[in-house]
Amino acid sequence: MKKSVTKPTERMWHGVRTGMMAAAVTAVGLVVVPKLLAQTGMSFPGAFFSAGFIALAGTFLMGWLRLPFLLSIPVSCSSSLVFLSAISQGLSWQQLLGIGAAASLAGVILFQGAAGRCMTSWIPQPIRQVMPGALGLMLILLGLYMGRILVRSPWSLTMLGNFQDPLAWFSAAGIFVTLALMAVGRSSAIMYGMVLTAAVSLAEGFWAVPAAPFLLPEGLDHTAFQLCLTAETPREAVEMLSAGVTLLMVLSCVNWSWLQAIQPEEREGRRVLPWIFGLGIPGALLGSLPVAVAPPTALLLTEREQCRTAAFSTAFFLMLALFCEPLLAAMAEFPAMVVPVLVGGGLMMIRTMNRAALSAFAEWPDVSASVAVLVLMPLSWSISAGLGIGMILWCVMKICAGRLRDVPRGTMALSFLFAVYFLYVSV
Repeated sequence: MKKSVTKPTERMWHGVRTGMMAAAVTAVGLVVVPKLLAQTGMSFPGAFFSAGFIALAGTFLMGWLRLPFLLSIPVSCSSSLVFLSAISQGLSWQQLLGIGAAASLAGVILFQGAAGRCMTSWIPQPIRQVMPGALGLMLILLGLYMGRILVRSPWSLTMLGNFQDPLAWFSAAGIFVTLALMAVGRSSAIMYGMVLTAAVSLAEGFWAVPAAPFLLPEGLDHTAFQLCLTAETPREAVEMLSAGVTLLMVLSCVNWSWLQAIQPEEREGRRVLPWIFGLGIPGALLGSLPVAVAPPTALLLTEREQCRTAAFSTAFFLMLALFCEPLLAAMAEFPAMVVPVLVGGGLMMIRTMNRAALSAFAEWPDVSASVAVLVLMPLSWSISAGLGIGMILWCVMKICAGRLRDVPRGTMALSFLFAVYFLYVSV
């Protein structure tokens, strides 16, 4: 009798510990995204609270639906929107929120029926299969640049940083610790790597705990109901349309790849896609970009029997993290502890590419499109560039090979729109 009571209790507490580890990893991402949005003029406290609230609400919803998914704002999509659409093309953060709301609404409408699956099929299968890898490489490069392990070079694409720089040294040490723990099979490797790096750098005095490390959530008055769906010029309208379509396709591919990574008997969870996209609408009203299935979902997948407990505990610890905004912001000032999370999360996304991804290199059109996505997307920090050029290459090479019938009309239409977009923005 004692064993029958103890065993479920142990499983429950193991699910709680898994949720705590997943929340710790996700909380770091909740700091990176507001820090990126702050470069566009958005309030950091408001962006942090809205991102954290929508992440915990989405994770709680997934637990209520008994699905082992953890939702968070994708760092790779956020960096592309901030650097390419906002900083480069001049869009405001209010317009970024409008783009996210429009993409979320379109996703809800499309995935209510078969239209969403048809739209996903318009993206060539090789590109869909390597998309998680390309986004994972974006996360890895972002982490390496934040940790100054890689730096810009005046005579080459990039160069190795100086390890006499404490930030580069601690970042590299955190990555090695995380990879070593991954090699021995520790599911909590990312969290331990982050905590160890934070503790050692704190002991060395490279960052300090603020005098008031905890604070009631604030800043929502600066971000709520600020989204903008209008453009001042035709060029801004084209940029917003392109960013919205690209965001919709990328979120669809990312979520779909995670759904395909779970066990076949759980694939009825595809009904969750409208819920995931639907969360982006209230999120945009609060001041958050759309959410997607996050890499720490891999931790929850190890707790299939206790997925509801793990998801609920993750949401609970994320709620506690909302009161730690000053502490997390101080940690972000010396981002060495963020680097292992970004690199580990990128590796998790690359790992979601199953063996079927090898079929992406079976024929020349597939090879060209896959390499274009894997290379151009991380190096240009532009999801539109990698996805668009990959689709154009795939269509052109299929036509040159005399296989026009193998190219869906939707793929042709999307490739044409991307070609017009590239010609328009290059003028």
